[in-house]
Amino acid sequence: MSLFGRKPVKKTVDVLTGYALWAKKYPAMAHNPLMEIEQNAMLSLLPDRLDGKRCLDLACGSGRYLRLMLNRNAARAVGVDYSPEMLEQASENLAPQITDGSCHLTRGVFFPCLLQMKPSTGSLAD
Repeated sequence: MSLFGRKPVKKTVDVLTGYALWAKKYPAMAHNPLMEIEQNAMLSLLPDRLDGKRCLDLACGSGRYLRLMLNRNAARAVGVDYSPEMLEQASENLAPQITDGSCHLTRGVFFPCLLQMKPSTGSLAD
């Protein structure tokens, strides 16, 4: 029961509908303490400098990590997401980088998979 005596109405939607509803309100930055912790943990896994590297962000959402990779001097960053609305947000958030060719966004369906890494370089195995 809520403060005013009504129970909140719960609505279940599919993933695409959920992201479509959420996209316009989804900030392109870490906007709460949990996201700040997650972002710090993720960034600790990346080199401080990505000079000349091409980077891929699967499930790029609003483009937060694409921007962070480009800020670390990645030569090119590619973002893939299933939600057209989240890609639209990323497109708005990264418009200058898309215009100058350092960032590319595409819609795609992907499945979680394990990628074998080369231990010496941290890059994807051939």
